Amino acid sequence: MRGMRTAGSPDQRIRCLKDASPEEFTLGWYSTFIKYKKNNLGSIMAQLGYEVYDRQWWDDFRAKLFECKNRRNDCCHTKLFRWENLETLLKTIFAASESEHHNRIDGLIYESKVGLLMKEGER
Repeated sequence: MRGMRTAGSPDQRIRCLKDASPEEFTLGWYSTFIKYKKNNLGSIMAQLGYEVYDRQWWDDFRAKLFECKNRRNDCCHTKLFRWENLETLLKTIFAASESEHHNRIDGLIYESKVGLLMKEGER
């Protein structure tokens, strides 16, 4: 995944993931990247033997990540926010949920480990 091209991603200056600096990665960047690369990500995971992380799983993960971005923006920027939004943000980050496609998506903190499976596959 490190060498994956990012054409169509929100920041056209990043040509390959391996060339990007950490400051360029935001919640919004990741959700947009996954939107455009979910087919590639699903194919890579299938090649590594992790068929459960198919295109649909990546789309469901992207939706949860996008929700997290919106809730984080609601809660953490300088505007009024509702406490319910903070509670929803925490649930999105830490709690498991089931998508409409019946994919179980754990909290984003836990599901982030899926990317490490691709890194292990490079060895």
